[in-house]
Amino acid sequence: MFDLDSIQEIWATITRNKTRSVFTAFGVFWGMVMLMVLLGCGLGLERSMLEKWGDTSTNAAFFFQGTTSKPYKGFKKGRKVQFKMDDIDALRHKFSEIDKCSPIVWSSAKKVLYLDKSTTGINMMGLASDYNSINPCKLIEGRFLNHIDEVQSRKVCVIGSKVKNDLYGASDARGTIIWINGAAYTVIGVMEKMADINLFGSPEESIYVPYTTLAQTSNKGDKIDCISLAARKNVNIEDFQKDVASYLKEIHSVDPDDEQGIGMFNTKQFFDLFSMLFLGIRILIWIVGLGTLTAGMVGISNIMLVTVKERTQEIGVRRALGASPYVIIRQVMSESLVLALIAGLLGLMAGVLISAVADNILSSQPADDQIIEGLYVPFNVAIGVLIVLVLSGLLSGLMPAYRAIKIKAIDALRDE
Repeated sequence: MFDLDSIQEIWATITRNKTRSVFTAFGVFWGMVMLMVLLGCGLGLERSMLEKWGDTSTNAAFFFQGTTSKPYKGFKKGRKVQFKMDDIDALRHKFSEIDKCSPIVWSSAKKVLYLDKSTTGINMMGLASDYNSINPCKLIEGRFLNHIDEVQSRKVCVIGSKVKNDLYGASDARGTIIWINGAAYTVIGVMEKMADINLFGSPEESIYVPYTTLAQTSNKGDKIDCISLAARKNVNIEDFQKDVASYLKEIHSVDPDDEQGIGMFNTKQFFDLFSMLFLGIRILIWIVGLGTLTAGMVGISNIMLVTVKERTQEIGVRRALGASPYVIIRQVMSESLVLALIAGLLGLMAGVLISAVADNILSSQPADDQIIEGLYVPFNVAIGVLIVLVLSGLLSGLMPAYRAIKIKAIDALRDE
């Protein structure tokens, strides 16, 4: 399509009126800059939100005790449903689809002491070791709770980084004894802040202990507050959680149609919500970016129409000498494509440069303050943008090319 003569002719046409070409190309350049920067911001925001979820299972479900809204089997409505330890074993026996399952016991560490330092109002949760696979936490020191801790009801705990800083400062907390609500616990691990999005409060401001230990120290016996589970791969969690909820209703004599007796949610709902949100953001970005780019392409199309008008005699002579419509169309569309590519590639590079500079500035900020994670456009998206650029360049030359082949040789030779 491009030989040396064609390239020289295209360049001569573009540079014939430099000012006009520059101003026309600037529209495409600016459209490409806008598109690349917007894509970088949108994808960076998406990466940031996904990073905040960490390694949370996308196939997890949580079940909460509710208050019945319907009478059932002799029980009046308004009865408080109470989960028990036996429910966990019953669920494991009933459903082979369950991969991990953990009870949750809630409490509050009203006062936490270490030597002469203290902190108050800390969220306290009793968990099983499986919980770290359902809703993982990041450890900066030590280890998480294990099965032996549960079985032996050990008084061990994993504390959040804020709790650790309040009590220990820069010192190592592992192996030390802290007092929680008057009971002594050995610190076995420290959790760091994972995200601004947390299912049950921020880990950095929490203390995790074995659920069996917390049930004993808080006099809850075999009562638990919540059931968390992760289903095996290829299990539809939305359908599966309904089956689990129905079974829990059966165990606790709750009307199958009572929506308030047992509450539930699954992490897939959150991921689907975010997926729809970011799909909308992507669509909006492409609409805005392509709208700006289209305005630039319209400018190229208009300038090519003017160029065709100025070259009426030249095109007429070519037609008289036997040039086919294909040759005329190819020449006009090639000029349009080259002008669009030059402006577009410069805009793409400028957009990448702006994104890189902005990313360096954002990276220098504290991690907790970063809203966007990595302000850059992946290679495959950049290739997609280039394809759009090429197609737009060709489309912008269609109308001028159509006008060119409509020129009759005899009329062109008479044109002043």
